[in-house]
Amino acid sequence: MGILSWLDRLRNRYPSTAAPHKSDSRTVVIGAEFARAAEADRVWRSQRPPGHESPIGSQYDAWKGEMDLLRFSESELDSSIDQLVSEYRVSTPDQRSKLGDMLSMDDCYTLLTFARRSTVRAIRSQDLSVAVDGLAAVAMVDPQRVDRRDILQPVGLLYFALRRFGDEGASSVFREVATLADSEVTSYIAAFPDRFGRDYTISDWGHLAVDTPEGLGLVEASIEPYDPTVDLLSAGLGIEAALDRDVYHASLTLRTALPGVWIGASADTPERPLAVDTIRACLTVNGRLRPDVGPPSGTQQMTVFVCQARHQDDAGRLAELATQTTAGADHVGFAFADGPLIAVVVARSWVEGTSSYETQASIARFREPFMAAVRSVL
Repeated sequence: MGILSWLDRLRNRYPSTAAPHKSDSRTVVIGAEFARAAEADRVWRSQRPPGHESPIGSQYDAWKGEMDLLRFSESELDSSIDQLVSEYRVSTPDQRSKLGDMLSMDDCYTLLTFARRSTVRAIRSQDLSVAVDGLAAVAMVDPQRVDRRDILQPVGLLYFALRRFGDEGASSVFREVATLADSEVTSYIAAFPDRFGRDYTISDWGHLAVDTPEGLGLVEASIEPYDPTVDLLSAGLGIEAALDRDVYHASLTLRTALPGVWIGASADTPERPLAVDTIRACLTVNGRLRPDVGPPSGTQQMTVFVCQARHQDDAGRLAELATQTTAGADHVGFAFADGPLIAVVVARSWVEGTSSYETQASIARFREPFMAAVRSVL
């Protein structure tokens, strides 16, 4: 069974439902599972005794890059959670239950982030115990205080790390750690090798493994075809670095697509086949505006699509069309081509009534560094 089938079954087991329509047995409400977890956390907070303190007491800082598994950065929080997880693993069932009762929703998501980070830490250090602790951190999570579907992804990433120490050893670790978990989480962990082991690929879990100067890293990846003949990832990393040096915190996703809207293409326009058929690979870099800069970061979009066309002439045509589209009434941007590569840059405000941080004049400061990043891989 593949991951998509498993997620469908999990969603069916924990549906986000409203009142059923007469002609429909189930109406899915987006975000309801997370809202259920948030409500459980609210009730937990209202009932916790005075003086309660979190056993973790902190969270990973996305602005410091601590959520990034590709440009991986060390965090002091890893050490404190390492110690907490080690204590959890040798505790009695009653002690583990009491510790679990002390964890807030924020704590549970911090543990899931720790688990994801443990994948990279284990691979780079070649230390099996780091991956085991990552899986044990998942076992600590209270499924009532998270969206249950968020539990599976770090488990999938850790399986990638553990298999590097041997397939049979990975299965053994999963069976051992499953005994530490809440009965519901146990079912996720214990069944994982049998459900996914035979056809396992890390891309099913939204990532690809790539080599970096600092060691193996994990980059987020979508599902579009990706067959570049140049080092497109390095171009994307150069654009990430340019955004980070400015007022943004950047993140990168491979195997994406160039939306037709940015070249003026829709399903019934002649440009649509150009957008779909002439691109052999695409990645997306998103910049999140830093909170001390201007408008709330959640209101702003800064997106850079970096694509390789099959032919240089196609890249030029795509850039020409994008140039006509990226400077509009509600957005700003630019596009350029260099050889077979094209970059399309778009910025705007998501929220009506909130001005865009970037203007057509200000966004031009990125043209030179972005062009340099693209040119560096040709």
